[in-house]
Amino acid sequence: MKTISSQDFERDIEAAKRAALDGPLLITESEKPSLVLMNIDDYRELTGIGESVAEAFAKLPDSGSDDIEFKSAFDGLPKSADLSD
Repeated sequence: MKTISSQDFERDIEAAKRAALDGPLLITESEKPSLVLMNIDDYRELTGIGESVAEAFAKLPDSGSDDIEFKSAFDGLPKSADLSD
């Protein structure tokens, strides 16, 4: 596992992110393991957590229309009675 000090991490976060794409990156504080930075696919595999609802919707094909009609839960129910005089 690759290792980086917290000072080097703070100095060059982009390099740490690139390194984490190839596998978990151990971040040390005073030469002791402190944190692990990993890419989302490795994290999901490790935890068994799938993609979020937002990510799943983002993968849906574009229908070409932003207008989506939803039926109301009240469709087909009797209308209120008019009790005015």
